[in-house]
Amino acid sequence: MLNPLTRGNIADYLLNSRICAAVNDLAAGPMAGTRFLEPVPRHHPGQPGGSQGAVAEIERLAAHPKLVQVGVPMQSREPYGKPMFEPIWEAAAAHRLPVAVHINGGNGVDYPPTFAGHADTYPGYAAFMPLNYFVHLATLIIEGVFGRHPDLRFVFADGGYDILTPLMWRLDTFWLSMRDQTPWVDRYPSEYLPAPCPVLFVGVRRAYRPGPDAAMDEFSGKADLLMYGSGYPHWSTSLPEEAAGALDSAQRDNVLWRNANELYGLAAPAEGSIR
Repeated sequence: MLNPLTRGNIADYLLNSRICAAVNDLAAGPMAGTRFLEPVPRHHPGQPGGSQGAVAEIERLAAHPKLVQVGVPMQSREPYGKPMFEPIWEAAAAHRLPVAVHINGGNGVDYPPTFAGHADTYPGYAAFMPLNYFVHLATLIIEGVFGRHPDLRFVFADGGYDILTPLMWRLDTFWLSMRDQTPWVDRYPSEYLPAPCPVLFVGVRRAYRPGPDAAMDEFSGKADLLMYGSGYPHWSTSLPEEAAGALDSAQRDNVLWRNANELYGLAAPAEGSIR
C-alpha cells in the first residue's frame, strides 16, 4: 500500500481538494501507469470544499481496482469522530474502502503529533505519537460512528496496538459510569473491536511472549486487529520474520497476510502458514 504525502492539511481547502485530486490522477494516470497503476481518464471535481471535496474524490475513484483505501492524516484539527467528518466515512463505508490514518509531517499545516506539541527527540515522537490514534478511535466509538456505519473500517498505519488495551479499559470504565450521556453506544466500547473488526493496526513494535502480553492480546479479541507493515522506506523498516516474533502459526498467518487479504479483498490463495 502506497501512502502519498498529500494527506496533510492546507488552510485553503479549495486548493487542498485540487492538489489531492491531482495527486490521485498522477498515481492512477498515464505518468504512473507504466509503474504500478493502469491509466484512467483525468477528471477534477468541481470546486468542492471541506468534506465535500473528499467525498467527491471517493465517488470519482472508488471503482479503480488499485485505489483501495482512503488516506487521511493522523494530525487533524479535530478528532475523527466529530460530525464534520461523517460524510467522508459514510462514503468510504458505502464503497467498502478502509480509511488509512498515517502520520504526516511537513505538508501544509503541520499539526503536532502529540497532545502537548512537537517532541524534540525521535524517541519522544515515536513513543507518544500513537496516542493520537486512540483519540480518533475513542471518538469514533463514543460519537456512534461505528454503530451507524457497520461496514466502516479504519487502519492506523503507524502502530499503537501495544497501548490499546489499557486505554480501552479506561474508556470502558468511564463509559460505564456515565453511559447516560451516550445512549447510542449500546455496549462496552471495547466490544466494538472484535470481528468484524472496525479497526486494524499496522506494525509490530514489541516482543510477543507468553504471560501478561498474551492476556493483553485476548482482551477484546485483539489478536485479529494487527497487520504487518514494513514501514519502507523508513530507516525503521522491519522484515516479516522480525515482525512475527514468537507468534503461533495462526497468529502469524493473520498478521502477515490473512487480515490484509480479507480487509482489501486481495483474493490470495490460502495455501497454509507462512514460515
